[in-house]
Amino acid sequence: ADQPAREVDISTEMNRKARTLDLRSQRNGIGCKSLGDKAYRHPEYDSGFHSAGNLVVGSSFIRGHFKKTEPRNSTSVQLVTDGSRRSVKSYEEKMREAHLMEAQREVQQLTRDWESHTLKDCEEAKWEDASDDEDGAAQGS
Repeated sequence: ADQPAREVDISTEMNRKARTLDLRSQRNGIGCKSLGDKAYRHPEYDSGFHSAGNLVVGSSFIRGHFKKTEPRNSTSVQLVTDGSRRSVKSYEEKMREAHLMEAQREVQQLTRDWESHTLKDCEEAKWEDASDDEDGAAQGS
């Protein structure tokens, strides 16, 4: 007969989602002749539906008193580029150039080392040290 009191956490009761499955309870008992509360059932019956620019969803949306946005591929759009902006390289382009410069420096260093060691020892090459000629010419003048 007498039941002891149970403590219930109200946060779990408030956070629980109660789904309403039927249309009448979703609309709080208000009737519905056509979904979306329109005076017509098919969107083609809307006045101005077939006017230019309104057939794509969101194309007629204008916020404020601004001109309607034109597509970039339109022939009437005039694109103006700012000449003062310089092109910005991507990280991949910068790294590619850095690797290329490093490879060129490595080849130059290998060539200098090869000429100064291997080519110098070869009698048939008649190799003259270019660094000695440049130093001598600079000291002589």
